[in-house]
Amino acid sequence: MAFDDGRLVIGASQGAGDDHICRGTVHIYKRHCDRWELEARLSAVDGHKFGASVALAGEFLAVGAPGSDLGAGAVFWAAPDDCATAGSGLGHALALDDSGGGPRLIASGLYASFDAQWTGAAFEFVKNSSDQWRFSNDVIMAKEKSRVFGFSIAVEHDVFVAGNLGFNGCPGSAIVYEQREGVWWFKARLYPTNDGESDFGRALAIWQGRIGIGSPDARDNGPESGAAYIFAKDGPWWVLERRLVPPDGQTGDRFGTTVAWRSFVTAIGAPYADGVYRDSGEVYLFSRNDDLHHEQQAILSSSSGEAHAHLGISVGLEPTWVDGAPVETIGCLAGAPHDGFGATGAVHHFEVVLE
Repeated sequence: MAFDDGRLVIGASQGAGDDHICRGTVHIYKRHCDRWELEARLSAVDGHKFGASVALAGEFLAVGAPGSDLGAGAVFWAAPDDCATAGSGLGHALALDDSGGGPRLIASGLYASFDAQWTGAAFEFVKNSSDQWRFSNDVIMAKEKSRVFGFSIAVEHDVFVAGNLGFNGCPGSAIVYEQREGVWWFKARLYPTNDGESDFGRALAIWQGRIGIGSPDARDNGPESGAAYIFAKDGPWWVLERRLVPPDGQTGDRFGTTVAWRSFVTAIGAPYADGVYRDSGEVYLFSRNDDLHHEQQAILSSSSGEAHAHLGISVGLEPTWVDGAPVETIGCLAGAPHDGFGATGAVHHFEVVLE
């Protein structure tokens, strides 16, 4: 799910296209006052898991189709018949930035192989002088063998961060790169404060020099109850600002599976929390004050949600500033892949009054 400027894009990687074959579909909605209207529905005749990831920034839309675990994978630009392929599983995660210097897209290839090893990699695409998206020849990789580098990614201006999940008892990490003169350089590796958090880095969000990182297998409130971390830039360093743990967290909630950020508000999904029903899911909203304290604002759940709906498997936030002033009410969008009629999936839109 991706949201920007009143437009919502929802991927359904198991959806059936016009030929009734389940290669995946993407649905685009436009907000009109207090309602959402379907604007377009995209499918790809040769895509596999088309819609597994989506990224939206202004007029630019990218759709990932990573295919099977060992498939080539592809990234599709707004028109799904124009695709570029590079590396195995390309399109597992996407990050799109249009904040200055021209739009750029980074796509992870979770099973990309170099030197006969599955390392995982991220590939950068930019627009050329002919206004076409092309691979920039810049491949970003971790320094060690890993099959999970790039499970999640985020980019803002000249900062790129990739989640590198742990395995064999090793903790996960988030690897930060900064771009100078068109080249991405390794800057920092961020770790969880507690041992055993191999899922640290499963979710990422970046906003104005702060990075939010989900760690859904943290054990503060029991196994896989979950936590989230916020790191801030302090001179040349990235330092831990806050570690967030819900006071009512329970075993198996997996708080931190998803993270979204807008200015001073953070949304964190706990899709396996027992909300109204078992595993119906919840979303937590936090706001940051001038003292850098992150206060819990709300816990969102759906009164109409079903058991195992997993609300919060994806999250998004509307702008927190309008005409230069902070808003009093913020909109939060949360995906629930097994909600709705026949458990076909739904996206819930919440309006929350900020204190």
